[in-house]
Amino acid sequence: MRVPTGQLPAVRAEDTLAAFVQRLPVPPMAMIAGGLGLAALGALFAAVLSSGFIGAVLFGGMLTFGGGVALLGLRKASASAPTPTPAPQVDPHVLAERTRRVHAVLARGTTTFEGLLAQLRWTDRALVETLVAMKDAGALIEDLDLDSGEWVYRLQYGDAIGTPASMTLADRQQH
Repeated sequence: MRVPTGQLPAVRAEDTLAAFVQRLPVPPMAMIAGGLGLAALGALFAAVLSSGFIGAVLFGGMLTFGGGVALLGLRKASASAPTPTPAPQVDPHVLAERTRRVHAVLARGTTTFEGLLAQLRWTDRALVETLVAMKDAGALIEDLDLDSGEWVYRLQYGDAIGTPASMTLADRQQH
């Protein structure tokens, strides 16, 4: 079925060159210096050495490639770093229900991420969001099981949901 013209939302074309240059692990000043150095070396060899067609192609390539790398370095230096898209916020009611369900599973005992995933049959993302929220709220402890080498999850304080994390020694001295 053909969609009538004008019915599709306008999509802004992303600047793929800018995205590529920003992903390069080389600092912009190193790209500029390296590119200019390669171009200067190619120009010097072309002026000093006369090696015919092969030399012209080789030294001209050095000049062209070096200039291109220098321009990409300038582009990277002048472009602002892309702002990361914020993580989608989970509805507090959904998060509360997810927390209740994870709490019910963990009330039966310590389990791994895969164990929780198998029992709850959720997506990885939903379970990670819930576990992070529970850990931040102090309702959950993430611990490394030294026998199996797996990360395990258990409740902080039995049936209490949302209790603060355990007290530090300094907090215990004040009580």
